[in-house]
Amino acid sequence: MNGNDKTKQIRQLREELTLFRPLNISRVPVNAYNEFVEFAYKEFADDYGMCLKAIFDNFKRAEQLEKLLFNFNVKFKKLEEKIEELEKGE
Repeated sequence: MNGNDKTKQIRQLREELTLFRPLNISRVPVNAYNEFVEFAYKEFADDYGMCLKAIFDNFKRAEQLEKLLFNFNVKFKKLEEKIEELEKGE
Protein backbone atom coordinates (compact mmCIF):
# COMPACT_ATOMS: atom_id res chain seq x y z
CA MET A 1 0.00 0.00 0.00
CA ASN A 2 1.51 3.32 -1.01
CA GLY A 3 1.41 6.52 1.06
CA ASN A 4 -1.55 8.06 -0.78
CA ASP A 5 -3.71 4.95 -0.33
CA LYS A 6 -2.82 4.75 3.34
CA THR A 7 -3.65 8.44 3.86
CA LYS A 8 -6.91 8.03 1.99
CA GLN A 9 -7.82 4.99 4.10
CA ILE A 10 -6.98 6.82 7.35
CA ARG A 11 -9.11 9.79 6.28
CA GLN A 12 -12.01 7.49 5.41
CA LEU A 13 -11.78 5.66 8.74
CA ARG A 14 -11.72 8.96 10.65
CA GLU A 15 -14.83 10.11 8.77
CA GLU A 16 -16.55 6.86 9.71
CA LEU A 17 -15.60 7.39 13.35
CA THR A 18 -17.32 10.76 13.40
CA LEU A 19 -20.58 9.02 12.51
CA PHE A 20 -20.44 7.01 15.74
CA ARG A 21 -19.99 9.62 18.43
CA PRO A 22 -20.53 8.32 21.93
CA LEU A 23 -23.08 10.03 24.12
CA ASN A 24 -22.81 10.00 27.88
CA ILE A 25 -25.76 11.19 29.92
CA SER A 26 -25.54 11.52 33.67
CA ARG A 27 -28.13 12.01 36.41
CA VAL A 28 -30.75 9.82 34.74
CA PRO A 29 -33.45 8.64 37.16
CA VAL A 30 -33.26 4.87 37.68
CA ASN A 31 -36.81 4.21 36.47
CA ALA A 32 -36.30 6.28 33.30
CA TYR A 33 -33.00 4.52 32.61
CA ASN A 34 -34.51 1.06 33.09
CA GLU A 35 -37.50 1.91 30.92
CA PHE A 36 -35.24 3.29 28.17
CA VAL A 37 -32.94 0.26 28.22
CA GLU A 38 -35.89 -2.13 28.10
CA PHE A 39 -37.51 -0.20 25.25
CA ALA A 40 -34.24 -0.11 23.31
CA TYR A 41 -33.79 -3.85 23.82
CA LYS A 42 -37.34 -4.79 22.76
CA GLU A 43 -37.86 -2.36 19.89
CA PHE A 44 -34.38 -1.53 18.58
CA ALA A 45 -32.22 -4.59 19.31
CA ASP A 46 -30.25 -2.66 21.98
CA ASP A 47 -29.48 0.19 19.58
CA TYR A 48 -29.63 3.13 21.99
CA GLY A 49 -28.94 5.68 19.27
CA MET A 50 -31.90 4.65 17.12
CA CYS A 51 -34.08 4.37 20.20
CA LEU A 52 -33.17 7.90 21.25
CA LYS A 53 -33.84 9.17 17.73
CA ALA A 54 -37.27 7.52 17.65
CA ILE A 55 -38.17 8.99 21.04
CA PHE A 56 -37.01 12.44 19.93
CA ASP A 57 -38.92 12.20 16.64
CA ASN A 58 -42.08 11.21 18.52
CA PHE A 59 -41.57 14.09 20.92
CA LYS A 60 -41.33 16.55 18.03
CA ARG A 61 -44.49 15.11 16.44
CA ALA A 62 -46.30 15.36 19.77
CA GLU A 63 -45.29 19.02 20.07
CA GLN A 64 -46.59 19.70 16.56
CA LEU A 65 -49.84 17.92 17.34
CA GLU A 66 -50.20 19.90 20.56
CA LYS A 67 -49.81 23.16 18.62
CA LEU A 68 -52.41 22.06 16.09
CA LEU A 69 -54.84 21.13 18.83
CA PHE A 70 -54.27 24.43 20.60
CA ASN A 71 -54.95 26.35 17.38
CA PHE A 72 -58.05 24.25 16.77
CA ASN A 73 -59.31 24.98 20.30
CA VAL A 74 -58.75 28.71 19.83
CA LYS A 75 -60.68 28.67 16.55
CA PHE A 76 -63.41 26.53 18.09
CA LYS A 77 -63.81 28.95 21.03
CA LYS A 78 -64.03 31.91 18.64
CA LEU A 79 -66.76 30.15 16.65
CA GLU A 80 -68.65 29.32 19.84
CA GLU A 81 -68.45 32.96 20.93
CA LYS A 82 -69.68 34.13 17.53
CA ILE A 83 -72.63 31.72 17.69
CA GLU A 84 -73.50 32.92 21.21
CA GLU A 85 -73.29 36.53 20.03
CA LEU A 86 -75.57 35.82 17.09
CA GLU A 87 -78.06 33.92 19.26
CA LYS A 88 -78.22 36.80 21.75
CA GLY A 89 -78.87 39.23 18.93
CA GLU A 90 -81.99 37.39 17.74
